[in-house]
Amino acid sequence: MKIAPVKQYTDPKYPTRSAVDRDPTLLRAVPARWYGHALVLTAVAATCGIVTARWAICAEGETEKEQPPTTSRVAPLFVHGEGRGSYGCMAVNAPTFLSEDEARQVVQQELLLAGIDCTPTQRTFELTVPVFKVKQDEPDGDGVMEGQPPEMPVTAPLSLEVDGEDVQRGIAFEYISLDDSRKWPGYMRWLRSMADTVDTQQTAGLLREALVEAKPAGAFGVFYDPQTKMSDLPQPLPMKTGEGGWEYPDREEARRLARELSRESLRLQVKDFIAWLKAEGVI
Repeated sequence: MKIAPVKQYTDPKYPTRSAVDRDPTLLRAVPARWYGHALVLTAVAATCGIVTARWAICAEGETEKEQPPTTSRVAPLFVHGEGRGSYGCMAVNAPTFLSEDEARQVVQQELLLAGIDCTPTQRTFELTVPVFKVKQDEPDGDGVMEGQPPEMPVTAPLSLEVDGEDVQRGIAFEYISLDDSRKWPGYMRWLRSMADTVDTQQTAGLLREALVEAKPAGAFGVFYDPQTKMSDLPQPLPMKTGEGGWEYPDREEARRLARELSRESLRLQVKDFIAWLKAEGVI
């Protein structure tokens, strides 16, 4: 007879100790032939009493052993799309923004394909977030500096209500939109012209830092608006012909293509998040 290690154990057909710990009533389901043996029934009754008593102690808040620490996992920021652009005034290469609803639909659809059902939630997290660090230049007469004053601390409180959460799996996500970035504590705006610069990728990175520091229970992913610009599209741009036979860029078609590219970039962020969840053993 050759001795070899057992590579895999089959599940026993009787309740294990861990199963009885979860449901002590399993010990009450004894075979009919045991009812004629007083000694056996006495032993079972005693065991049920011990397990039930231990459950009663736990119910009162006294644990038999120290509970394991809460697990918190925050995914890295998956970069697909620059996430930075200027708009307003004479910005000729303005980005195309995705709305909260449009982005949430993309994220939820992709997560659902992996069996993750993230729905809107009312749960909030109180965080201490980093603020933007912007050089304090003196206005030169044709612009003013607004937002973070020089004495503002490098962190600020933020009450975060995540955009979606799968409560059963403990997975949540937040999407950083144009409005989210502009509302970020310490947001600054340089008004040398009427153009405004928004960096959703940077904001997403700051939020991720805050989540890592706060260590909330569960697994978290932070996504951001890719902000696709016309210069990101395959060249040449689609053209249209106007009166007099002049051809000029079809901006409506270009914006449509830019939104499609933004949705695809966001989808890639979510795909990377799902791959990370699998690597971490969350799903």
